[in-house]
This record gives sequence, C-alpha cells and structure tokens, in this order.
Amino acid sequence: MVPNILMSRNDGLGARLIPLLSALRLAEATGARLRVHWPSQDKRANVSHYQGLFDAAFCDRYFITDDEAKERRLRIIGASRFQRLTRQEFIAQADAEYDYFVEETGGPAILQGEDPAEVARAYRNAMGLITFTPRIREMMAQIDAAFAGRQVTAYHIRHGDVTSSYRARGKAWPNKYVPPEIYLEHMRQSGTGPDRPALLISDTAASIDWLAARQDGVLRLPDLIQLDDLDSLQFDFLELYAMSRAALIVAPEMSGFSRVAAAIGAVPIDDVGQSLTDASMDAAMTALQQRLLNDSGSFLNDGEIAQSTVHLRRWLDRQDQPGDLSELLDQQLDQGNTVPLMYRMRAEDAYRAGDAAMLAEIAHQARDAMIPLPHVLSEIDTMQALLHLRAGQADTATVLLRRALYHWPMQAFTAEAVRTWLLADPAPTERFYPFEPMVLDLVSLSRGAPQKRVDMRSLVWEIRQFLSSTFRGPLIAAGADADLRDRVLAVEAQDSIRGTPAERSLKSFRSLIEIEGPDPASALALSREMAHDAPVSENRWAAQRFAINLLHQHKFQRARFWFARLVEAFPDEPVYSGYLAGTIMRDGENEVAQAHFERVNPPGEPLRYPVFATRQIQLLDRLKRENEADALYEQLLIATGWAETHVTGAVRRALRQDRPFPHLERLTRLAEEAGPHRAAGALVAQLLHRDGHHDEARQRAQSALDSGAVPAGDLEGIRALLEATADNPTTRDPG
Repeated sequence: MVPNILMSRNDGLGARLIPLLSALRLAEATGARLRVHWPSQDKRANVSHYQGLFDAAFCDRYFITDDEAKERRLRIIGASRFQRLTRQEFIAQADAEYDYFVEETGGPAILQGEDPAEVARAYRNAMGLITFTPRIREMMAQIDAAFAGRQVTAYHIRHGDVTSSYRARGKAWPNKYVPPEIYLEHMRQSGTGPDRPALLISDTAASIDWLAARQDGVLRLPDLIQLDDLDSLQFDFLELYAMSRAALIVAPEMSGFSRVAAAIGAVPIDDVGQSLTDASMDAAMTALQQRLLNDSGSFLNDGEIAQSTVHLRRWLDRQDQPGDLSELLDQQLDQGNTVPLMYRMRAEDAYRAGDAAMLAEIAHQARDAMIPLPHVLSEIDTMQALLHLRAGQADTATVLLRRALYHWPMQAFTAEAVRTWLLADPAPTERFYPFEPMVLDLVSLSRGAPQKRVDMRSLVWEIRQFLSSTFRGPLIAAGADADLRDRVLAVEAQDSIRGTPAERSLKSFRSLIEIEGPDPASALALSREMAHDAPVSENRWAAQRFAINLLHQHKFQRARFWFARLVEAFPDEPVYSGYLAGTIMRDGENEVAQAHFERVNPPGEPLRYPVFATRQIQLLDRLKRENEADALYEQLLIATGWAETHVTGAVRRALRQDRPFPHLERLTRLAEEAGPHRAAGALVAQLLHRDGHHDEARQRAQSALDSGAVPAGDLEGIRALLEATADNPTTRDPG
C-alpha cells in the first residue's frame, strides 16, 4: 500500500508554503500520497481564502478537511523520525497505516543520504507542481516581464503581525521584527538610490511610507505592475513571487515568507539585522532611542514600541547601559503602554538586579492591567520564585511557582526554577503538585546516566490535569509525544529497571501518553494493571495516574473510588481531595463534595489550586451560597490574572443570575486595548444592555459581531441584543 505524507501548518502564507513544497518534493521522490491540511477555521485570516490562489483541481486532489486532519493526527510520524531513513528505506519501510508528517519551516525536509544541492533544486522545482488559478498565473507572468534585465534588491519588512496581534505582543521577536532605522541604515550602506532601486515588501504600508520619506530609490510592487481587484492572500503571494525574482533579498532572520521566496528563485538572502557595520548599527540604534524617547507617537502602535525596545535592549546591553532601558520602560508603562512584553522586560530588569520588591510590584501592575497572556504572568511569577529560592524562602517560592506552572508551564525560566526548587534546603513545607521526580530526565535515564536536568514536557504530562489547560497541543506537536514514549520504553528495557518498582512506575507514566493515542483502551488497561500491582500506600504514582486516566475516559465512579483511596493514603496532598470532590459532586452529595473542596482551597485563605475553583463555584451556587461563590470568583480572577476564560465565565454567570459584575470599567478598558480578536467587547455589550445603556451596547455588539470576536456562547445573546428596540429593549434575555 502507498504511504501518506501529511502536510499541515497553522501559520502565515510563507510558513505554510515551506512545508508544502517539502511535502510535494518528498511525495514526488518516494511515490507517497500527499495530503494537505490548510487550516482555515478563522475566516478573518487571509490564508483561509486559498481558493483564490490555488486551482480547484489542485485543492480537490490534495486538500483534506479539518475533521479528517484531526483523525489523522492520531497516527502521525514526525519528520524528525522518518528523516533518519534513506529514500530507499522510506519506500521499503513506510507504513500505509501512518501519516508521515511535515510541518517544519526551517527549510526542505531531507532524507538520510540525500544531496543537499539536489534537494534544493527539486524543492525549487516543486513550485511547478502547484497549480495556481488563471488570474494568479497571469500576474506571475507580468512580474517575470517586469523584472527581466533588472537588478533589484527586495526588502521584506515584517511589522504587522508581531506588533498588532494581541497574542504576539507578549513575546520578544527580534528575529522577526526589525526597526525601520536598521532598514534605513542598510539601504544607505548598500547605496540604494534611483540607479540601485529597492523594492519594499511589507504587511504594513505605514512602514514603507516611513522609509520612502527618508530614502530615494524606493519602489512598491504597484510601481512595477498593475494590481487591481486582488484579495489579500493573492496580493501577499504576488509580493512573495516578486521577491523571488529579485537579485538579492534582505529580510529578518525569521521570515518564512522571505525564505520560500529565496528558495524558489535561487536568490541570495541577507539577514538585515546582521548585515550592518558597527558604525551603521550604532547610528540606527541612536536614532531609534531618540525616537522612542521623544517621538513615540510616530510608531505604528504600542506593540511596535515594545518590539523596538527589544532591539534597543540588546544594543544597550552591549554598551553596558541596562539602566537606560529601565528608565525607558518605566516611562512607557507610566504613559499607559500595556503591551504585555513591556511588563515582561521590566520584570526581567528587576530580576537581573535581584530586586525582589520591584519584581513584586511589576507582577502586581501586570495583573492589574488585565494582561490576557498567561505565559507573561507565568514568566514574571517564575522569576519571583527564583529570587525567593536564592534567598532561602522556599515556601514563598512554592506558592509563586505553583501559580506560574498553572498558567503556562513551558517557558524560559520554569526548568531552572523546578530544578532549584527540588534542591532547596531546607525543603519547602508548602504543597506543590504531586509528581514523581524519576520522570523528569528520561533522556539521561535512557542513556544509563544520572539525572541532571528537568524536562518540562515530562513534568507537564504528569501534572497537566492540575493546570489551567491540558497543554495537549504543545505536548503532541510534531510527534513529541511519540518521542517521549520511545524514551520511556528505552528506560523500561534496561536490565537495571526490569522487574523493579521503577518499571511499574514507568509503564504507568507511559499510559498517560498513550491514553491520548489511537488505543486509549489499552493504555487504560496498562495503567490499571500497574495500579493494582501493589497497595496504594506503596504505589502512589501508578494509582494517581490510573485515577487520572479514569477521569480522562469519563469513568467517574471508578475514579471516585481511586481518588478516595489516594486521599486516605496521602491526606496531606490536597489535589486528590479536589478531584474526589468533583466526582462526589456528580453523585449529588453536595455537602460532602463541598467539604473536600474546602480541603484543597480552604475558605479565607488565598486560592491555592485554581483548577478546582469553577466547579466549586457551581457547587456553591447549587447550595444557594451565592455570596461565597462571588467571593471565590473574585479570588479566581485575581489568582489567574483575569484570564479570559474566567472573566467570560464570571460575566455569563452575572448575566444569567442577574448579579452585579463590579469590574465593568476594567473589562471595558480591556475590550478597547485588546482589539477585535478577543471576547471582551461582546461581554461589555451584554452588561451595558442589561444595565440600560442600550445605544452603547448595540454599538459595541455590532462592532464585536463585525470583527468576528463573539464567542459561540455569547452569539445568541449578542443577536438578541441587536434585535432589541428602544421601545422594547428586553425582547430576549441577552444572558
């Protein structure tokens, strides 16, 4: 049977074309069947309108639906594994029951023993295997004619996505965003002018305008060919194709858009951030610093200010002037810049200086600003935890680290923090999350070496049911779950492990991974066997994993039995009481369930384990203890940094029960800052409507609906709100 190569990438156009060309080349070279998953659920993203780019016959032949892709993901083999095979081995050994998955954007996927030069040629030729629509083919021919005989340098200026997308604004992207001052100095250094023109390609017209006002010889694509009646994706592709016709591409280090253009056109590419002389870079950074201090209104938005500050930080660090950056960050925060990255950078400055008081203040400010990006809050909390660990304050550090991992466990500081926490002397008395240390470094164990590192993926597999999310996406991405499973099997096979309690423990850990795979029944049977292998008091980890797997498979009665045994054997571990309470609540034993919830999150104390709070709030409402539920929701919002899922739940509950929501002003500010891609606008509209502000409510509701930012759970309420009239404003309850 013919094996399948599956290509999927949920990203921009360039980052999708790279693995698409790789997959086309591999399918051509091996005779495999190609399947293309082109995620397009978000109709606001231009990549969802691919029918205007690819010919219908091409789509019919290769493209699969989201549902089919979801089913296929259960049986994928990542490129990192099958690339170990030669072409002949792949043809001989590839299993038709599996999909060989290609999503990498670093360049062509290469099989063992392939000639890189030949791969590059075939990768380039794979462009000819794509059938475009007649209109696109016509425009490509016009671009070929416009570039014939011309030596043009193409500059790719990537600014829009990493400065305006709210989720992107929580991270530093120095290898994606490069300030205009650096591009300007590169053009001057390269002699750009009327005789050496530069074609500027950007997702932000204002960035091109800024450069064109300061540099002669600048061209836009419409200066070369007529571009009428094109949609956004078609225009983006034609810009990419035009870059592939240039003599040189100058771009940020990380730009799939530029890399694929360079590959299909065999065009050399320069990293704009690494191409300047020291003198030119100093000139660019000096100009940037002055603009940040004196003309911040000239930037695209607060997000561009944040990304520019990242570049300035690098330069100031090399000049040994980090204090200058702290002053700039304080100035921006005082002026109301609430881009999450600004808080993260200011926190890192305090962390570098060992200033725990300042770091705590920044953490407070970040939560008060309702930053809706959990990884930023997690990083700030983890930095605080590290400072407290170094000061010997292990219990305070435990509280912060527990909260940090709840938000986002896989970030820059967590592995170091967990490793430091494990070595704390004296050991903390404050409870953390229950996990078995043996699973933290399976790489070393698989090699027969002592453990010396913390693999956060392993830890997250162990504790993910106690966190804000199961983090399934990053845990299984590109076959990461299969790789970890292979490591576990390698350790199980060692002579020193076989027949010992460690083998039992490893098998039960493996069941946590396999329960997400194509045969969850076998995984559950394996974990059951390991849990029954010894008394719970001597077999904690296998019992814990079996109980969690039972919950995963919705076998709530059996899960109740096993969590009750864990509570009895380990009464000092509060999370077992939390899950036991949830199973008891399902049986209607409300007072008993509440008693167990109070063991995990004692009343009158700061919230310890937010994962159980929403169920406890439901239970308190069921018990008609609404004021206690209100207080617990308030604690939950503060503990989670006003996480969107909990803000949404709190507003819906207030609407449903006609209870007050005391944070409308704060929520309104978030709606105005976060842009159209978040739910806050729809929530504000419904609260305003309920409170009698009908005109403003309708305006906000229509804006949210037009931008596609209304969650499914609020759609009926928003439509009812818009149907209401001034004479009859409550035709239906918007809640």
